Amino acid sequence: MSQPSPGMLLERADPARFRTGLAIGERMPDFALPDHRGLEVNWDRVRADRRAVIHFFRTTEWCPFCVAQLGELQEHAAEYEVRQIAVFAISPDPPARLAEFVTRNRITYAMLSD
Repeated sequence: MSQPSPGMLLERADPARFRTGLAIGERMPDFALPDHRGLEVNWDRVRADRRAVIHFFRTTEWCPFCVAQLGELQEHAAEYEVRQIAVFAISPDPPARLAEFVTRNRITYAMLSD
C-alpha cells in the first residue's frame, strides 16, 4: 500500500464538528436583510410569533429549479397567509434582481437578499 500524500484525509471527520443550522425546536436567531424593494426586514418583527416557511435558493437568474420552486411557493402563498404562516424566500441575488423577478412573476411573499 502506498503512503498517503501530504494533506490527504486519514481519519473520518466527526459530523458533530460540522453541525450547521438549527436543531429541531430551536428558535431561529433574529436577523435583518434587505427585501426586493431595498427595505430592511427584521426577522423577529415581521414574523412575530407566527410559524414561517423560509425558502433558501441560489438565484433567479440561471437556476430553473429555483424558479420552479418559487412559483410553487407562490401557488400556496395565499393558503399560508390564511393559516397565519409567514413566507420568505432568501437568496444572494441583489434586491434589484429580486424586484424584477417579483414583478415579472407576481410574487406576493417577501424575497430577501443575503
